[in-house]
Amino acid sequence: MGIRSNYKGIVFERKVAKYYRSRGWDVIEDWHMRDGHQIDVYGVQGNGLSRKGYLLVECKDKPRVTKVDVTSFSAKAKAFWDAQENVVPFGGAPNVYAVVAHTGEVSEELRGWSAMLTPPIIFRRF
Repeated sequence: MGIRSNYKGIVFERKVAKYYRSRGWDVIEDWHMRDGHQIDVYGVQGNGLSRKGYLLVECKDKPRVTKVDVTSFSAKAKAFWDAQENVVPFGGAPNVYAVVAHTGEVSEELRGWSAMLTPPIIFRRF
């Protein structure tokens, strides 16, 4: 990846982070999970009185999002989900939002397949 492409990706990640901050999420850019996985934008929402929500965002600033892109991100999101299942009281599902922020196209087939994953992958075009 060239310097120009890397810079373009960082600018896009910052734009996405700003969007989620404006919607009340406490956001960290380029967050690293304990297991070494890297998340482009990580967010937490909620307080001690309500169940926390977690936001995991993979940023794709390219013409088309592929199944390889989603499969890679899904593995990270699933690892996070599995870690949260151990701390959710009364056996409830973790409140994890896994989002692919993108600028390009996403096929309907990929959208359908992604919705069946755990956690389901949501697509948000910027």
